[in-house]
Amino acid sequence: MPPNLSTPLATQLGGLVIQRVIGAVALLLGLALSGLVLSGAVKLLTQAGAGTTIHIFIAVVAVLAAFFISVGWRMTFNRPNRHGSLLTPGLWYVISALFIACAMWMGYLVVAKGQSLDLEAHGGALAFGVLAAMAGWRAARKTADCRTP
Repeated sequence: MPPNLSTPLATQLGGLVIQRVIGAVALLLGLALSGLVLSGAVKLLTQAGAGTTIHIFIAVVAVLAAFFISVGWRMTFNRPNRHGSLLTPGLWYVISALFIACAMWMGYLVVAKGQSLDLEAHGGALAFGVLAAMAGWRAARKTADCRTP
């Protein structure tokens, strides 16, 4: 029998255990990335002449670490936010915009530059963008439904 996608994973049979395992993995990944950021920051402080690329890389890894720690913490300890989601609607929309921008950039590379990229990457980025927008819309609607008397 396929899983019921309309109810939260934690309320389904065995779902809370699966959710906590996924959350623990995400939390550990976030902590590992935090260690990478700290070691990179220490290395940057001890070496002179580090390029801008290294600073951008460390900033991106720091954002990913914060994301994985936040989501991992919420999933491991079953602590959804007031929207009933792992992320706020605004953050879902930002993620959606980033995925759609990535799909548009890949489309630009194919059309204008003549580079051959796999269409699966375009479709995947576009699909994730649409799904993230739908998740943000659902979280916003759920919050609005809770406010309505």
